[in-house]
Amino acid sequence: MIIKDTDEIIEQLSVNINFSFKAVEPYFANEGTDFIKDVLGTDLYNRLDVAYNANNLSTKLEKLLPLAQRPLIYLGFLQYIPFGNLEIRDGGLVVPGSTTTKAAGQWRVDKLNDQLSKVAYNSLQVLIRFLQANQCDYSWKSTRGYNKYLQFFINYTDDFNHWTNVNIDYETFDRMKASFAYIEKIKILPEICQDLYDQIKLQVKENAYGFQEAYDFGDSPSVSASGSASCVLEPYSNLANNKILVELIKPVVANFATSHALSLNRIDISKLGITVNKIANPERQKDPAEADVFLKAQQQFEDDGNLSLKNLTDYLIANADDFPLFKTSLCFSSTRTVTSDVHTILPTDKIVGWF
Repeated sequence: MIIKDTDEIIEQLSVNINFSFKAVEPYFANEGTDFIKDVLGTDLYNRLDVAYNANNLSTKLEKLLPLAQRPLIYLGFLQYIPFGNLEIRDGGLVVPGSTTTKAAGQWRVDKLNDQLSKVAYNSLQVLIRFLQANQCDYSWKSTRGYNKYLQFFINYTDDFNHWTNVNIDYETFDRMKASFAYIEKIKILPEICQDLYDQIKLQVKENAYGFQEAYDFGDSPSVSASGSASCVLEPYSNLANNKILVELIKPVVANFATSHALSLNRIDISKLGITVNKIANPERQKDPAEADVFLKAQQQFEDDGNLSLKNLTDYLIANADDFPLFKTSLCFSSTRTVTSDVHTILPTDKIVGWF
């Protein structure tokens, strides 16, 4: 495990100096570690674990360690809280307390859970960004996490929030991935066809556009078509033009995926049947939006998605010579023409809703 004691927890999370590390250790060792291992990949996690516990961290692993520890700590505490707030005795469950302290009220526990979850997932996003930018230094390209967390045209919340301005966190973003997958297949693929679609997806994964800033270790492998022994990158074809195109693709995906996810995230399907999401405590109440407000918001995202899609299509037709994979595909026809001037889609006014 990549955490040893309470001192390391205090560096990331404010807990009492006398807090017992053993109380939370099982939650770090189980759910938390599984989550981090899913991102890093088993081989990289094991290398980090062995070097850390042997006090033999390389410069690269030393840089990676705190980025992996932070989400692990917050995820571990998120799993611990329901049990830490209760004591299990022969007579059943009791709330701990003393003459000088009392157990936190449920609304405080709920608020803490919300914050732990937000920081955990946002820290996870920071870790993924770092690994993407420095994938050659950590041989991350061959891991399951590489393909799982970088599978879309939009993989981070700042890109998504820029085009929709709904201000979601990474946990909500993660729940929307089914919508991203659906929209990319039914909206983007039919417009640009498979070869260009695959080319841009690969370039996004390999950070070919430089959206994520790499850390300079001084001996980092060169990011080039020839690659290196530990990280062979694909040749980057038509990079400058594709970089323009991916910025036209993003608002299409963001707006249509939001419209799609609004309906899905409004309900839960479980053994209780179909239930409407509702959060309530003494401080606040979040009820489902009224039908007209909900439909208006959903329609706004649909409209912005359709206009963005038109921008993408018109740009491709007008600049087909710049995209040989598109021009030689079934998506292109010499009889297709630009129907109107290309419009610029700006981030919409903030929608207050489920996210």
